[in-house]
Amino acid sequence: MIKRRYLSLTLVFFLIVSLLIPSKPVQAAREWQRYNQAESLYKQGNIQEAAPILEALVYDMQKIGQNEAAGFCAQYLGKIMDQWGRYEEAVKYYRLEAELWDRLGHQDWTLTDKRRAETINPEIQLFIEKKVGAGSASGKLEPANGAIFGTTILRDPAVNGSLRKAEQVYGRSFSGILGYVLWGDLPSAVSEVEEAKKAGVALQLAWQPDQGLQLVQDNQYTRQFIRELGKLNIPVFLRFGGEMNGDWTQWSGNSELYKEKFRLIASLVQEGAPNVAMVWSPNYVPENEIDTYYPGDQWVDWVGINAYSDYYFRGDPYADTYATIQNYQGHEANPMTKFKAIYQRYSSRKPIMICETGIAWANLQPYQDVSAWGAYNLKRFYGYLPLVYPRIKAVFYFNNDLSEALPGVERSHYRISQNSRMLEAFQEATISPWYLDDPQTSSPLTYERVSGQLPVAGTLACYIPLGPTRISRVEYWANDSLVGASNCPPWRVTYQEGQKVSGELKVIALDEAGQSVLTASFLSSQPQTPAQMTGPSAIRIMFNGQPLVLDVPPIIVKDRVLVPIRVIAEEVLEAQVDWDEKTHTATLVLEGKTVKLRINDDRAYVNRELVKLDVPAQIVNQRTLVPLRFVSESLGAEVSWDGLTQTVNLTRTR
Repeated sequence: MIKRRYLSLTLVFFLIVSLLIPSKPVQAAREWQRYNQAESLYKQGNIQEAAPILEALVYDMQKIGQNEAAGFCAQYLGKIMDQWGRYEEAVKYYRLEAELWDRLGHQDWTLTDKRRAETINPEIQLFIEKKVGAGSASGKLEPANGAIFGTTILRDPAVNGSLRKAEQVYGRSFSGILGYVLWGDLPSAVSEVEEAKKAGVALQLAWQPDQGLQLVQDNQYTRQFIRELGKLNIPVFLRFGGEMNGDWTQWSGNSELYKEKFRLIASLVQEGAPNVAMVWSPNYVPENEIDTYYPGDQWVDWVGINAYSDYYFRGDPYADTYATIQNYQGHEANPMTKFKAIYQRYSSRKPIMICETGIAWANLQPYQDVSAWGAYNLKRFYGYLPLVYPRIKAVFYFNNDLSEALPGVERSHYRISQNSRMLEAFQEATISPWYLDDPQTSSPLTYERVSGQLPVAGTLACYIPLGPTRISRVEYWANDSLVGASNCPPWRVTYQEGQKVSGELKVIALDEAGQSVLTASFLSSQPQTPAQMTGPSAIRIMFNGQPLVLDVPPIIVKDRVLVPIRVIAEEVLEAQVDWDEKTHTATLVLEGKTVKLRINDDRAYVNRELVKLDVPAQIVNQRTLVPLRFVSESLGAEVSWDGLTQTVNLTRTR
């Protein structure tokens, strides 16, 4: 539950309003009175009356230019909606808070609520499965499609250092082994190296300069180490000095020295070990230190990341709520979000490797069995990875416990073989051919985000980032008929040509009680022709007397007609359209007029003037739809509606 500090928030709000509007004491007093009224209603449990007052305050403060105060109102609204499980509205207000305060340079104020918005995002993303050929990849030792499927084999009593035994226990083949070697030791002394060579699988070797970076030199030891790797005749991923951004490693603290030593090792690998790829692998936090340690594209073959998922942050049931959220931890967290920052920064340049990961099935101190949570998130992790992060091309699970690998670190149980529920979930989640049996092969499938018409037959899947609610089943409906259902992420359903998946495809997510908690609709029909649009129930759009043909049919939401932004703004009205993917904001410019709209935001700006929308812009089937009347009139066109013929008439003199 989010902590609420009513007194401090109230005092801050009062100070801001008083200081920022000293010339308008009457108005400041009025806003203060409205805030107190909203807070009183909230404490009485009257959320329905409290929220609109705060929402009006957000709007009024922006109109008079007091964005800092408006941000506090948005934050309070976000926390109210979050507490009541109204996640779509909570996300809206958290993002508004971030937008207002980021604009003022207060990014540090918004970090927690930005990450909370990611955790509770009630979105359904639809994907279609595609069959692909072998293809080729741009990275060294990178599979064209699919991910090398790796694990540790030591300190697991069920496996006892044997890859063959691991495959028997876990019910499928692995294509990679993770091992560790300290500075001064050679690969030939590491049992995992011999096991990988014998099995013909990939080796990820974490080479740890535990005696300090000063000892890393171009000398006999270093060259012999790399020569041994070069003679293995298997793919080797050399992870030198991982987690360098964390102060818990002996090689952190001096980014320039670290980069110098990484480049030295990389140059020796490039000189004499063509089967070895250099992996640069920070921990997923702290994020602000990551980029300073990057050695450069010339020296890095793969970018790695280490991230674990714990039921409690650092195994502490009383861990600070804000630290838990900021570190993407806790029982409501989405395991996928930990990889987002690294993926966004580097995946366009390098293949990505999850070098170490684990999902807790029990908390150690105090002991608590959380295997139901662990099994669910294990399925989410392996199920969603091919959809969300297709260039994560290798995944190594840390099938161990940190308390044994690192004495004194008492946190969580990660070892899957110790828990039957986790083992069953692992076998179900990793059955996909995306996870490779052989590191030098390629997966026969990939996934594409749905954008446009669905094929007449195929396999659907979806990604649901929502963290607080466990989804137990996803159903796909079309033409009031059930197309199919799935009980395991990524909720794959195959439909045949005879099922006629056309018109509106509805995706429904159900919780463990069988109740619908999320619904999303996707348009899957063919674009309408002018003849189809003249039917008595169809919407016709005329521009200067000529009918418009849209590639996506217009829709009506709350008596407002929504149309594709590119068609109406760019092609018809001839405005310049710019799209900001990061903020989901469209900017339209035409003859001195500037219009800004953001997806699912009922606030728009016309020449910096705030305008309240009845219906916000929204994404339907991967197309951005906007309110026709608002956009057209804001850009200088005239709009009229003929209800008898269901026709929108646009006129504009060019």
